[in-house]
Amino acid sequence: MEELGTEIKVLKSNRWIKTRYQDRLSKAEIKLFLEKPDSGYDPTNRTWTGIPESPDREDELYTPLVLMIERILEEFVSSDEEGVSRNAVDTHDLDLKHDNNIHSTKPDICIVASGPSFKDPSPDLANAQQLEERIGYCNVASVFDAKLDSARRARKKQAIQLFHYCRQIFIQQPNRNFVQSLILTETSVRLVHFDHSGMYMTKFINFHDDPYTIVRLIVSLSNVDESILGFDTTVKWALEKDASGLFKRVSGTVTVTNGQGNQVVYDLIVEEDPFIRASIRGRGTTCWLAIDPNTSDRVLIKDSWRTETRTPESEFLEAAKGVPGVAQIKSYTEDYAQTKDYRPSSFSHIHFHNRVKTRLVTPYYGPSVENFTSRYQFVSAMRDAILAHLALFRLSILHRDITAENILLGLPGASRGERGILIDLDMAIWIGRDISEVNVDEKTGLDRFLSIALLRSRVLKVRPIHSILDDLESFYYVMHRVMTLYERPGVQVSPEDEGVSAMGRWDADSGTAQSTKSALMLGGGRETSGLWWGEPSDTLLRRFHGLLRDILVKQDEMYNSKKLTEEQKRSRHEALGSNIRHYYEELEKMFETALLEIQTEDLEAEGYATGRLGDEVTDETDIESAPPSSPSPCEPPTRRGNLKRLPSEELIPEDGTGFNKRNRTDSER
Repeated sequence: MEELGTEIKVLKSNRWIKTRYQDRLSKAEIKLFLEKPDSGYDPTNRTWTGIPESPDREDELYTPLVLMIERILEEFVSSDEEGVSRNAVDTHDLDLKHDNNIHSTKPDICIVASGPSFKDPSPDLANAQQLEERIGYCNVASVFDAKLDSARRARKKQAIQLFHYCRQIFIQQPNRNFVQSLILTETSVRLVHFDHSGMYMTKFINFHDDPYTIVRLIVSLSNVDESILGFDTTVKWALEKDASGLFKRVSGTVTVTNGQGNQVVYDLIVEEDPFIRASIRGRGTTCWLAIDPNTSDRVLIKDSWRTETRTPESEFLEAAKGVPGVAQIKSYTEDYAQTKDYRPSSFSHIHFHNRVKTRLVTPYYGPSVENFTSRYQFVSAMRDAILAHLALFRLSILHRDITAENILLGLPGASRGERGILIDLDMAIWIGRDISEVNVDEKTGLDRFLSIALLRSRVLKVRPIHSILDDLESFYYVMHRVMTLYERPGVQVSPEDEGVSAMGRWDADSGTAQSTKSALMLGGGRETSGLWWGEPSDTLLRRFHGLLRDILVKQDEMYNSKKLTEEQKRSRHEALGSNIRHYYEELEKMFETALLEIQTEDLEAEGYATGRLGDEVTDETDIESAPPSSPSPCEPPTRRGNLKRLPSEELIPEDGTGFNKRNRTDSER
């Protein structure tokens, strides 16, 4: 619930919600229905029959409310399209599993749906009862909760309960733009709306006195038109009936409008689930894996909701075209939807910031660096991502969201500079931008990877000064996490491990993350990585730690000084970054040394460069281009102690300074 803010917005008037749905169902149509004997409504006494006047318990409302909803659906919600249906079901006693396959919740009433954007629950994310009844968060159009009139004032409790339901709908129905729910009592109805700008709710409306509004609400929240339900219909699936009579998705498409205004239809790879950022309020990032119709190459289509005042990610990616190690943009669209359109024009709230849905297409690279298959692959990916970060900085772009998920492995056979790919520039800024324009409605980055200085700002609730040094520190935490968490490719160490346990505190809260990282970075040093990683990798991490520690000690002294004003602290913080070229030069040397030593160890473990093959590595040997060994996740390669490097493997800086020319600006060359 923290992600929705501290205050719940209740619309001052219900006029907007009443008029918003008038064009979907006329008063005359509803009047004809209400006058039917089997409608369940008594026009003379202005009441829905069967609903108890003074129930003692919520469960007395379930059956009569479901009956009322079913009558409305039968009259107004139907489809001639095969495989499309809507039904109201009492689910108060049915556990619906969450995406983590651990937790579950029980909405009182679900509008169970079938159709292109819905699918039946799968055995790996459903219990036996769900599978039997074919109900899950993946196939409900909306959820309704029953409350007694006496509990109408408990707005926060209502919001939290519906938040948990609707969050799962967003996660398990990834092409949702918004989700709406109802709270129903024995006399009244309230609409609760969720989208990536947060939530709001209406005041209660007496549905006995005003039957027209509740009919319109139920029809809208159960509609067979998926756009009315809140779906992005530029993402479409085709259904086929299987042998058991169930409709399954067999194909799908995503339509992208490119810069020339032309629509390009990409085929989804339906076997691959999309990546989903599991939150309601925020960027709501969803990444689809698809096939380019022109090249047949795999592409990644990214949907996200940026705050209206933020610079679009596409602007940074356009500037970074041709930069090695940065995701390359193929096409983009800036305005698919806006959250302000789901609210009254006069809407305002302390937590509301209009968000704009954007879509961009990039090549599909590899998975995140946590999916490494060898030491060489991981270290070279980190090196290339760090150098790509510097290249962005030279274009006056600061990334500001360095995480393990935002560093991808390069494609198989990728050349130097492309073995690690930096993605996700939607939190980036142009360097020199005024701080007042930054961090509006943004919680930049995860505590897990944030620098100590940025965590301190969160704890103190002050605007941070996000510098390139903060990103550099985040790169270290990515390396530390991977080398501590994994004892070898694909195999994590025990959760009871001391290092893993300490890292777990990075996710507790900002204060705990700050103190834990301070102890790691400013204290006696870091834990040694596992045996499989070997001395070159461990030395690299220690040297990276040492470089940062020198910087962090100066920062710590500065922040704790009582003699400096806030302005002086800010100035000194910025001054620390003035030597950034030196830090990156040193880092590049560290990585090159580690890679050469890893390569030597792996070659020797394979039987090369030992004399057994009769050939010694010569000066002309292209160590960098030789394929690194990929140890089995089960059997790490043999280690022979700290092998000495051959004379031919001495680290020779490419331009005499240890600084690769490919990252230089024209003025520095």
